[in-house]
Amino acid sequence: MKMIQGDKVVARPVVLYLADVPLLALPYAVFPNKSGGRRSGWIMPGYGESKQDGQYLKGLGYFWAINDYMDETSTMNLFDRKGFQLHHRFRYMTRYKYRGNLKVSQFTTILNRNIADISKRDSTATKWFVEWNHSQTIDPTQHLNVSAKYISDRKTLRNYAMDRETRLKQQMLSSASYSKNWQNLTMSLALRETYDLNAETRLQVPPVKLGQKIVEKARTLPNISLSKKQQALFEGDASSKERWYNKIYWSANSTINNQQNIFWQAGSSADSLAWSSGQKTLNKFFIKNGYRINANQKVFRYIAVNLSASISQGIVPGYRKAYKDTAGAFRTDGSGKVEFNEIKKTAIRHTGNMSLSAQTNIYGMVPVRIGKYRAIRHVIKPSISFSYSPDFSKDFMGYNLEYFQKDSLGNLFDKFAGSAIGSTPRRESKSMSFSLGNLFQAKEELEGVENKVELLNWTMSGGYNFTADSLGLSPIRSSFRSPLLKNLHLDISMVHDFYRWDEVSHRRVNQLLKFPRLAQMSASSSLKLSGTRLGADKKEAQ
Repeated sequence: MKMIQGDKVVARPVVLYLADVPLLALPYAVFPNKSGGRRSGWIMPGYGESKQDGQYLKGLGYFWAINDYMDETSTMNLFDRKGFQLHHRFRYMTRYKYRGNLKVSQFTTILNRNIADISKRDSTATKWFVEWNHSQTIDPTQHLNVSAKYISDRKTLRNYAMDRETRLKQQMLSSASYSKNWQNLTMSLALRETYDLNAETRLQVPPVKLGQKIVEKARTLPNISLSKKQQALFEGDASSKERWYNKIYWSANSTINNQQNIFWQAGSSADSLAWSSGQKTLNKFFIKNGYRINANQKVFRYIAVNLSASISQGIVPGYRKAYKDTAGAFRTDGSGKVEFNEIKKTAIRHTGNMSLSAQTNIYGMVPVRIGKYRAIRHVIKPSISFSYSPDFSKDFMGYNLEYFQKDSLGNLFDKFAGSAIGSTPRRESKSMSFSLGNLFQAKEELEGVENKVELLNWTMSGGYNFTADSLGLSPIRSSFRSPLLKNLHLDISMVHDFYRWDEVSHRRVNQLLKFPRLAQMSASSSLKLSGTRLGADKKEAQ
């Protein structure tokens, strides 16, 4: 062996022994002997023995520092009862541009305990796991991210992974995303696949209901999103005075999505439930467009009013049409579900909602001198809001939207049920919420310097549901927060209810009380302690 200080170590010959048996021989080997920086070189293995794998050699490999931006690591694990594993990891990076890594693992298992030629396919089984991660900033407005995984068999990680966390992994997620930003527009493209590694195992448990599914792979191919940033509906001239209509803003967004599920489904066979013998594939496609108008106005100079309205448009390539019997009623199957036919025709649905809110601040000052306080200020912050969403199963402004079928018995069937855009809202919503904030502050004077301190923060909030059959008034929630001392804070929360509580049924009863009852109360305090080390002078403490 020859050693060159600060350069390298040359050894010859190099023989690897397992017990007293030579396994590997090299005429010579060169090992780096330099400090600082990255250097290529051999990775020394670890030796051990287990009942399952027998004697093993783990981590034998080589690290190749290709340059300052790339490297490659190859390691090998040998098991005399199990086989061998090869692991490769290639890393690359360019600062401020991109970075990533590629991992490839090969697991070769001996099929029997007899001495075999591992080069023959009939004596071994080989499994693969590949993972690629890539992150790239194309320019300040474009970004690309990829996380792709491939596995040759769903049991590969469970049987061959070295760490416990990887062996217990039940799902494998692959995704890729690209985003581009313009001045007022954002676009993103995403691909995604979720692979349930335990899906086939769950087939051993019989289904409990007809139509039950076990999804093995769920894919999104692709999901394209466009978003228009908020912009004034009527642009004003920079040199002219801002008008009320210049404060009306609009925004929009659009989504194109295609989903694919590969699954097993429960069916009936000989008066019993059983999983389907083969997998099924279900594709769902939709387009969603959203539009929003928002107006912020000042009423009587001091009241801030906000009015917003949203419209959502959903487009699907098909819809459901229920079958009717001779009497005009919906036809049902043995389980009571409405039977329907899938109509392969584009269907469009529009839904929406609106809201109105108002708030203001009221200021008051009490010029009193109490100790170090010179004045006390009281800020009152009242606010009220109203939201509305219609029932789309009814006529809207005298127009039949035709989102539902109606039979002779008055039953409704949603033709968008089960589609990618979901069921149509059929419940009207009218609600009001209100809050009242009280902030008490004091102006103190210390050594000629005036400071503003908070004495008490008291807030109350509640609401009312106009469409509720009963119990429309929500409980009143209030909170108090006050710093009793500089580092000591007290917090109190209370809930008051206007409805009577039934001790027998343990629920609220639709009977209003003259005075609200205290339903819940909690209190907490916090203390902060700080200081300097004993004996430390001012300069050291600072």
